[in-house]
Amino acid sequence: INATITNSSTGRIRFKADRVSLGANITTGGQIYIYADTNAETVGLGDGVSGGFDLTNNEMAYLHGATTNLIGQSDGTGAIAVGTFTHDYTITILSLSGAISITGDVTMTGDAPLTIETRGAHTDTDVTLEDSGSITMGSGTLNIMSGTGDGDVIIETGGTGISSTDSGDIIITSDTSTILSPVATGGTFTIQPTSAAADPTIGIVNDIGLFTVNTNELPFFRGQTNNIIGRADGTGAIQIGTLTFDNYPLTVRSLTGT
Repeated sequence: INATITNSSTGRIRFKADRVSLGANITTGGQIYIYADTNAETVGLGDGVSGGFDLTNNEMAYLHGATTNLIGQSDGTGAIAVGTFTHDYTITILSLSGAISITGDVTMTGDAPLTIETRGAHTDTDVTLEDSGSITMGSGTLNIMSGTGDGDVIIETGGTGISSTDSGDIIITSDTSTILSPVATGGTFTIQPTSAAADPTIGIVNDIGLFTVNTNELPFFRGQTNNIIGRADGTGAIQIGTLTFDNYPLTVRSLTGT
C-alpha cells in the first residue's frame, strides 16, 4: 500500500493478507484491523524479529486508527514475536493460542494504551517479556492478559522490565505469573488472576494457592500510587504469609473471598 487511505468516519479498515507492505498512512476515526489470511501464521511486529506475516517499525507507524490498531486475530494459533517499535496510537496485539514474546524495546508515547492478549484455553498461551526486551509507556494504560488453562505472564529476570514515564496504569491478568524484573509506574500496578471464581485461590509469599506472588517478586512491584494483588470481583480465598514491602503502597483485595 503506497497511497494514503483515509476514512473520516469511525468505520473499520480491515486488511487480511498472506503478506503486507505498508508505505503510506492509513487513517480512520475507528479501528484498523490487520491480520494474516491463515490463523496458524507466525507474526513478527517491529524491528529485529521476523515471522511469516511481518510489520516493521516504519510500517506500524503508518497505522492511525483512532479507536485501536489491532494486529493478530482472536483465533490465531501462530506465535507472535514482538521486536522494537514506537507508536503513538492505541495498539492491540491479539492471539488465541499462539505464545507472544517481546524481545525488543516497545515504546508507547503520550497517552497511547497498549494491550497484549492471548485468549485461548491452552497451556502454551504465555506472554513473555524476555530479558532483552522492555516496555515503556507514557500516560496510557498497559494491559497484558494471558489465556486460561495455565496461561502465564512472564517478565524474565535481569531485564529492564516495564515502566511508565508518567502515571499510566499497568494491569497483568493471568492464570499464573512470574515477575522478576521491575514493573514501575507513577500510577497503579495491578496483578490479578484471570478468573474471579473461588478457584483460583491466591497465595502471597507462601506458595499456597493456584495464583501466587512470591517474596522474590514483590521487590519488583513499583507502582507509586498503588500495587494491587487480587480482583475487585474475586471470590477465592487469599492466604498471606510473612512479607516486607518497602517504599510503595500495597492493597490485597477480594470481593467475597476470605
